[in-house]
Formats: sequence, C-alpha cells, structure tokens
Amino acid sequence: MPLSKVLDIIPLAEHLDSIKTLYLTDGDFKALWDDYYTSRINLKVSRERVLEQMRIETEYQQLADDLEAEILEYLDKKGL
Repeated sequence: MPLSKVLDIIPLAEHLDSIKTLYLTDGDFKALWDDYYTSRINLKVSRERVLEQMRIETEYQQLADDLEAEILEYLDKKGL
C-alpha cells in the first residue's frame, strides 16, 4: 500500500506522520494498516458495483415501463 494513499482516508489524514513512522518501523502496525487499507479499497469497489447495478436496474425499469406503455397503446389501437 502506498503511504501517500493515506490522504484518501480523511479520518486518518491528520495522523499521516505517525502512520508513516509506524508503517515503516512496526511490523504489526504495517499488517494492521495493510488490512485496513485493503478493506477500504474493497468497500470502494463494492460501492461502485452497487451504483453500477442501480444504474442498470434503472435502465431496465425504464425499458419495461416504455414497453408496457407501448403494449397498452397497441391493445388500445386494436380495440382490445
């Protein structure tokens, strides 16, 4: 994990100097930080996937609504 990426994690940005020092000198902290950072990345990816799925769902809902309106219009034209 690049330490510069700590700035992406706003709640911890104020501790940048301490994090850098511990990351480079303390193996336990390094492992803890790497796990934390990985979880943050996975959370970001997961949120992006959810947003993409919501976008796709919205598109399919719009398509279904449009087709439903078209079917009703067709039935009306046929007098059914």
